[in-house]
Amino acid sequence: MLIVITLAIATLLLVLLVAGAWTTLGPLLVALGLLLLLAAFGTVAAIASGYAGPTAPAPWQQPLVLPVHLLLAMSTGLAVLYVLMDRLFVSGNDGRTMLATLTGLGACLALCKGLYWRAVDRLPAPGIAPPPFRGARIAVLGLAAGAPLLCWLLALTGSVPPLVLLMLAALALLGAAALEHRLFLDEGAGLQRDAGHDS
Repeated sequence: MLIVITLAIATLLLVLLVAGAWTTLGPLLVALGLLLLLAAFGTVAAIASGYAGPTAPAPWQQPLVLPVHLLLAMSTGLAVLYVLMDRLFVSGNDGRTMLATLTGLGACLALCKGLYWRAVDRLPAPGIAPPPFRGARIAVLGLAAGAPLLCWLLALTGSVPPLVLLMLAALALLGAAALEHRLFLDEGAGLQRDAGHDS
């Protein structure tokens, strides 16, 4: 239900923006934007909490699941917003502040994900241990924290156009989110199978 409300608000906001409502309905657009923000965070929290049901595998019940999902949502959404802002608003922005923000979020995400994996690896797993996910984990950390950092360092040199760097950072964060979600599902399913549950 919350997903439907979020999508309805986003659709209404998009229709109003396309119709040129920013010239006459500025305060309404701001209010709808804030409402969309709250609904989106509520949706992410509801989905992350939904994984932690009583029959869910132990990795999905780990307390860092919600912060990781919120950080992924914030960093990917902000990266896409920054690309749109760069295209929609001519401000002469060099992208440094935007990329520094994405780098900070990526570092927080990498820290939370590292602590999560450390806790998951210490869970007792009866029978055969789940398959190793080391390569995928390194790829998630590299995409989430390393790519925005590299883009920010390149922005400091001024040798690459800001739009290119913002797009690369956005694509890396979107890739990290997709890979992390697949890894999250696989880790939980692997431990559930090892415990004798059907996945």
